[in-house]
Amino acid sequence: MPQTTSLKEKVRKAFMRYTLIPLLIVAVAVSAFFYFNSSQILIRQTEEAGQALAADLSEMHESYAQFIEETAQSAIVIDYLDFMQGESSLFQAFYEFNTQQIIQSDFFLFDKNESLVLSNAIDVDQLAPDLADYFLTSKRLLDRQESPVINRVNQIPYHNGRLSSYLYGAQIVDENEEKGYVFYLLHEEDFLTLLFQHPVNLSVITDPYDTIIATSNNSVRDFLNKYRPDVEEGMNVQIRDNDFVQAKEQIPGSALSVYTLNPVQQYSSTLAIITGFFLVLSLFIFIVLRVLSSKLSDKLTESINNMTESINQFKIGSNDYYLKSSDEEEMNVLAGQFNDMLDEIKQLIREKEELSKRQRESEIKHLELQFNPHFVFNVLESIRYSILIEPKNAEKSILALSKLLRYSVQKSDQEVLLVDELNQLQHYIDLHQLRFEDSLHYVVEVDPMLQLHQHVILLPRLLIQPLVENAIKHADPKGEALQIHVQMRLKQNQLLCTVIDNGKTCTFEKVDLLTKELQDENSSEIGLGLYNVHRRIQLLFPDNKGLDVAVNNGGLRVSFEMPLILTHERSVG
Repeated sequence: MPQTTSLKEKVRKAFMRYTLIPLLIVAVAVSAFFYFNSSQILIRQTEEAGQALAADLSEMHESYAQFIEETAQSAIVIDYLDFMQGESSLFQAFYEFNTQQIIQSDFFLFDKNESLVLSNAIDVDQLAPDLADYFLTSKRLLDRQESPVINRVNQIPYHNGRLSSYLYGAQIVDENEEKGYVFYLLHEEDFLTLLFQHPVNLSVITDPYDTIIATSNNSVRDFLNKYRPDVEEGMNVQIRDNDFVQAKEQIPGSALSVYTLNPVQQYSSTLAIITGFFLVLSLFIFIVLRVLSSKLSDKLTESINNMTESINQFKIGSNDYYLKSSDEEEMNVLAGQFNDMLDEIKQLIREKEELSKRQRESEIKHLELQFNPHFVFNVLESIRYSILIEPKNAEKSILALSKLLRYSVQKSDQEVLLVDELNQLQHYIDLHQLRFEDSLHYVVEVDPMLQLHQHVILLPRLLIQPLVENAIKHADPKGEALQIHVQMRLKQNQLLCTVIDNGKTCTFEKVDLLTKELQDENSSEIGLGLYNVHRRIQLLFPDNKGLDVAVNNGGLRVSFEMPLILTHERSVG
């Protein structure tokens, strides 16, 4: 037989399957989107940071390039170099410009003899030799190039530990006559401040030769102060075994390049967080779906479960388990048809029980009627012989017979009192004793409790007499007087009746044959009286085995049990 699954389980699994599959597809799609989008976001963030930083540096470069060119052509500067007058005007112009810059500087003014004549940072007589050499080298670069302005990378201390990372310089010429030089040293600390203002993990500013002007992380510097990644493949670089996404921007009109870098680990961490979030969310959704699927399957299969329960109850004999109405139209139709079918079956059962009861009563009536002709026939035969031989005994026999017939006419009920049945049995045995005289002895032994309540105890009539009649007819005491012992006992709310004779010819084989004949409805081998009693007991008391026969020292013992019935029970019923 193929393995079956409950409808409830099928509904639950179907709900889980058709709900989880789309959710899994969405989860995979969203995860893939985040995977690729996170990479693009990291690249875009790196590029945007580089563009913003480059825009700030481009604005700085244009401001300084324009201002230093204006300074080199300023009449105030030329007059100061010629006459050493207007110092305050120079300082004011410089301060107004410098305070507006994102990267501030210090200015240094030299005359044509390469002597420092004015500076906002140091006194003219405190110029350090290293700084003087640096300015001299810068002046020679200006002399060699056609452009009146230079920008040059440097990292040099010049005042109280202050470092400069970049220099702007210009030659001062008036009417083709060299007047001097002006230089602006940009503060390295302002470069660093600018770098840290942008949301990027690492940034580097270099010249065309990859010399680092400023960086937010000194670990990128090599021993020559160069920026040279270990591995560089497109936007992916590796520095000291760390992987980065890199964006590069060139500052227009200058020698500056800007590199912005974000670690790939940041992208991996973001992806791990997103993945973890989706795993937790998926687990939560799975648990919620399991709960919802169970509730949904319970709801959808409630009516079917009720119908299944009704069928199971009907199988074990319960006919009162009706289906309740449902809010589903189809189930209401099925429930109505099932309840109608149940009513029809109950009606058929009632009709069958009624028919069976009437058939049983008819059969019992038929069996009861068979006793009287059979008994009367035997008694009349005895009286016929007694009239010829012993007329007085015949007279007694006729009187006894009249009492028995009167009992049969008056007691037409199916059940009689125990006292009446015992009296009738007494008349019956007396009738036979008048015939057999000393050849027949009998004892009727009644339990004291039964004797005390014999006026309220009921039993089917003519159950005991056929058993006594069978003993008189078939028992063979082998020349001895026939002895019949009738016992009426109480056994656990059961009435036990036993009839024993002292025959000598009964064997186990005969008892086995008699037992088989009692069970065969079509048998004609046994006496009509025994079978009638046996069958009546079975019909009157369902599940009762009927007569029990056994050997008793060569004689036969016949007994039966029946429930103890009291008159008040029948009245209540």
